[in-house]
Amino acid sequence: MAGATFHLYTPQTHMRFVQAILSHRRCCGFSLMEEGGAAYLTPSELSEVYPQTRLRRGDAWRYRWRLRDAHFFEPGSDHVFAVSDEAFPGASNRIVLPDAFAPAAHAPPPDCTTVLAFTPTMTTGRTELDTEFKALRKVFAYLRNEGVDTLHYKLHPIQFNSDEAREIEDNLPTIADPVRVVRLPDWYSLEGMARADSSLLFVVNRSSIGLYASLLGCRVISYSRLIDFLEPQFSGFTKNQPEALLRRMHFLEPES
Repeated sequence: MAGATFHLYTPQTHMRFVQAILSHRRCCGFSLMEEGGAAYLTPSELSEVYPQTRLRRGDAWRYRWRLRDAHFFEPGSDHVFAVSDEAFPGASNRIVLPDAFAPAAHAPPPDCTTVLAFTPTMTTGRTELDTEFKALRKVFAYLRNEGVDTLHYKLHPIQFNSDEAREIEDNLPTIADPVRVVRLPDWYSLEGMARADSSLLFVVNRSSIGLYASLLGCRVISYSRLIDFLEPQFSGFTKNQPEALLRRMHFLEPES
């Protein structure tokens, strides 16, 4: 429509294509939407974890000088839409969405009590897969002591149909033994499962599903500190976890 304007709804503003859309002459404003743990970081924590992205001259020319140095959350949003009142700390334009999680399109499997949500830290080069397997041996020892006999797991979308997925499928049954492991269909919604059954136990490395499952009443344990111990360079990825996440999860320690 000639002369029409648009308002952008986005979970972040630091990516180049988002900056290009924001600088479009017909963009009349933008609002932020919560997506993951970054929304729970204070402004100072956010600047440490996601420092301002400096614009390179080549990018400036490529985008016809429409870009500038980018913040993860650009100031000046009309609104910020959140799942809880702890998101976007200090924001005066926050709107907390009631009942933000959609009803599950499917119930958890009848025998599902414990869910492992994989994080794509291996795919993105932050850790080695062998390190993940070593940590998971300790996780399963803990779960056996908790009386868990079956665990359902879900891969991160980045891992679907990858060599990493095949290695996980090949090795996880041996690592878990005698706990039985079952892969959930890729289209399952973990948030939907948590909403449908708050008695589920979620196991995560570092994943926003841990935060959202806890907000929905589920118990959550994290093995990120085991990864830190086995692969210290990973600690830079885990040290600035939001306080809202830290107090809601039980962290397995290397000596446990």
